[in-house]
Amino acid sequence: MISIAPEDFARMASGETLGAGEMYFIIAPVFQTAHAEYVWLTRVQAIGKVVALKGGEGGFVKYEVFAIQ
Repeated sequence: MISIAPEDFARMASGETLGAGEMYFIIAPVFQTAHAEYVWLTRVQAIGKVVALKGGEGGFVKYEVFAIQ
């Protein structure tokens, strides 16, 4: 689910960094590995939320990710 106001999207696209209060989206990452030391990750159910977003050159998305137990 993604929610971001058009004016905030325009700010982000111009290179500004948005914080968690200016947009909302969540993720459900899936981990895959064949490495024996990290195979436990394939059994993890995780969710995440965005905490920062920057568009343009050098842009990034920063998440907080949590394992559900």
